[in-house]
Amino acid sequence: MKILVVTSSYPRFRGDIAGRFVLEWATHLEGLGHELEVLTWHASSSQPAADSQPLETDHKVVRVPY
Repeated sequence: MKILVVTSSYPRFRGDIAGRFVLEWATHLEGLGHELEVLTWHASSSQPAADSQPLETDHKVVRVPY
C-alpha cells in the first residue's frame, strides 16, 4: 500500500529528536511492506549543527519551506 505521511514534526538530521516517533512509525510501516512518502516542513531558520550528519531513510522525504 502507498502511504503519504504529512507531519509538522520530523527529524532534520541524524540524532535530531524532533518527530522521532514519526520516523520510527514510518520505518515500521516500511518493514511491513508499505511504500511511504513523508511531506514535512523545512525550517530555513533552524539549521542543524555543522557536525551533524544527514538523515538517511529508505522512504522519500519532501521538505516544504515555510
